[in-house]
Amino acid sequence: MSDYITDSPEPLEPPAGRAAPAAPATSDLSRRIEQMVERKPLDAVRCVRVFGNFYRCNWWARLGSKRPGTDFDWGGLITDYVRQSRFLKATVSGEEITLEDVPSSAAGRRSIV
Repeated sequence: MSDYITDSPEPLEPPAGRAAPAAPATSDLSRRIEQMVERKPLDAVRCVRVFGNFYRCNWWARLGSKRPGTDFDWGGLITDYVRQSRFLKATVSGEEITLEDVPSSAAGRRSIV
């Protein structure tokens, strides 16, 4: 932390080898992203902010349907499954949201033993 203290009026930069502090994140756009992504007619889309401007979106589909003659839908819950899952980066420009797929990389994965 003392590496950041200086008497000069110039803007501070992190010392070599240290990452710059992350920019403040925008507001949570999960609900807006759920409404704007493409879906199949019976899909339910759930989107969760992971960190910053990065979101995980899951497209839930149902294999079965509600049993005829019942007023409850809990019996169909066991047949729900994630049809599609994507990791997205959201960029806001004015009122417009741009979504970008974040590719998964096997090189960036680590196994924990």
